[in-house]
Amino acid sequence: MSNSAPTSEPPAQSGRLSYGPQGSVPESQNPFATWISRALAILIDGLVAAAMFLVFLIPSILFFVYSVQFYEDEFGELRFVVTNLGLFLAGVAVLIVGFLVNLGFVFWNNIYRVAKTGASIGKKVMGIAVVRQDNGQFLSVGMSFLRYLMYVLLTSVCFINYFWPLIDGQRRAWHDMVVETYVVKR
Repeated sequence: MSNSAPTSEPPAQSGRLSYGPQGSVPESQNPFATWISRALAILIDGLVAAAMFLVFLIPSILFFVYSVQFYEDEFGELRFVVTNLGLFLAGVAVLIVGFLVNLGFVFWNNIYRVAKTGASIGKKVMGIAVVRQDNGQFLSVGMSFLRYLMYVLLTSVCFINYFWPLIDGQRRAWHDMVVETYVVKR
């Protein structure tokens, strides 16, 4: 029995997943992730990264506050002088470590995890995954890096990349089209 309409679990055909044009398929049978699930996944990933960075930012701010003294100069401008260089440098060090840890997390979450599991933390929470267009498998680390790089570049240049899945029949953003991927429901 053959049914050409995709189901929530796309049919496996000799080790390949089929994700063709959707036409008038009911939402319950559409294998592509909704725009809202993609947007919420991005929000979750951003919140996790921000929370992680705050763990380093708050102590470094405290180091800075307790290592400087503020005063007004003769022109009424606010100035500061470092009164405890060790504490000030500790604040700088904590901030740099926090930045590097956060950068590592972003790469791990958005490149390595997507390559190995098909999903960042946010995508996993939302029940969606990134797969290759040609065979429905997860991306290599290199392709995942290229996808994330295109996401950053295209979203920075033109914010419409975020909204393109709303009008694309296969709910793909431009970075998905460039690297030939789909974001699908799990």
